[in-house]
Amino acid sequence: MAAAGGVLVGSGWTSARFYDSAAYAFLGEWRPENLSVDASRDTVTAVFGTSFALWTDTIKPNVGRGSITLIDSCGNGMLSPAEQCDDGNTTSGDGCSATCRLERCPTTFPVACHSTIGGSSTVSMQKRSKGIWAVNGDRFVWKWKGASALTDFGDPTANTSYQLCFYDDLFGTPDLRLDFAIPAGGLCAGKPCWKAQGTSGFGYADPDRTPSGIDTVTIRTRGGQAKIAVSGTGGRLALPPLVGSYDTFPFNFGWAVVMVESDSGRCWVAASGAVKNQRGRFKGTAGGS
Repeated sequence: MAAAGGVLVGSGWTSARFYDSAAYAFLGEWRPENLSVDASRDTVTAVFGTSFALWTDTIKPNVGRGSITLIDSCGNGMLSPAEQCDDGNTTSGDGCSATCRLERCPTTFPVACHSTIGGSSTVSMQKRSKGIWAVNGDRFVWKWKGASALTDFGDPTANTSYQLCFYDDLFGTPDLRLDFAIPAGGLCAGKPCWKAQGTSGFGYADPDRTPSGIDTVTIRTRGGQAKIAVSGTGGRLALPPLVGSYDTFPFNFGWAVVMVESDSGRCWVAASGAVKNQRGRFKGTAGGS
């Protein structure tokens, strides 16, 4: 059966049991393949028969036996830490997708954005685990340098948010493979997530990495030039599994990264075919990097 609202989760050492939060009816049991790895933030249709967004960092082997956690269903109008948006429905094309992800990433190429002409960019990813519990320690880092003024970035301390979009198959049919939401304003661990850095830029820090795994952002401008650095860690990045005997990321040739701001749709782009992809590491370079 499908739950009408949220879901209560009773988590033990080997599995998680799911109950309807309204009727407390038993829905099913979920047994992760690897107890030492955080739960996916993606759908769990095998348990529910409908789409639910799991909070990462909640189902672990060392949680207290019998503990209860609330997990929200995508489309119920309640924004959970694992969701980029929740507009009360599961219909794509209205700004919030059927899987509760913001629809801000460009759908056609080329895009008219601030580019790396006269500048440079790098994007890197790494699949890794940390500690005796093999906690997901995946990493994503994007750096961009090019022509842009501070006013282009709006005011993220107030209401300007950003969406970071990664595409592969740049020279064929570009395919959106990863997207990360970086919310405006708000509090992170009890402190403002965003801080103005004088009159030259902004800094962002979120130790909880909600909703998409991004933990730090820096924006610096000087003399009409800007530097952007975005980094993220952990399972909420949703980096794809490695493939093949060389442990490569399953990306087709050619990559692009686009960062879009929410006020006017202004964006910053880097794209290239220059890449190293093996042994759990991906690095792409564009421009003078």
